[in-house]
Amino acid sequence: MSSRGRILLTSLMLLSQSSWGLESDRGQPINIKADRITVNEKQGMSFYQGNVQFTQGSLRVNGDEVTVFLQDEILSKVIVIGNPATLVQQPGHQQKPVNAKATRMEYDAKKEIVHLLENAEVQQGPNSFAGNYIEYDTRSSMVSARKGETDDSRVHVIITPPESEAEKGTTP
Repeated sequence: MSSRGRILLTSLMLLSQSSWGLESDRGQPINIKADRITVNEKQGMSFYQGNVQFTQGSLRVNGDEVTVFLQDEILSKVIVIGNPATLVQQPGHQQKPVNAKATRMEYDAKKEIVHLLENAEVQQGPNSFAGNYIEYDTRSSMVSARKGETDDSRVHVIITPPESEAEKGTTP
């Protein structure tokens, strides 16, 4: 197998071990579709361009560009750029899917943190976070958000109360 093929295969295998998806997602095959791909084995990176579609189990990532970085043949970072880049994931079998979008998404594999940068929004059911920076810690399921550094935009959170039994049209 060529060295280009080895780095691509290694990238795909390591991505499957990351925390992007559910535990069951990690064992699923990874599919990446793009118009172009460039692999630089010396730098430990692969670069996908043009309507990039990345899927693994319930995880769906779309962007204009995706860059995968390896360090010592271990996944270190994934960067997704789009207008916007999007991510959809089913966090649990009984939970509503998480939908995220931002101009740039960065996944730090070592820390297992997803950074959503510029025009970021995360929505699950009727609840949402919006701001110029949102950080999601996949280990602790903790979300933090803040306004942009150079503008006056603020974080916007919408929390919708659950429907009561009366609103659902049922009576006890």
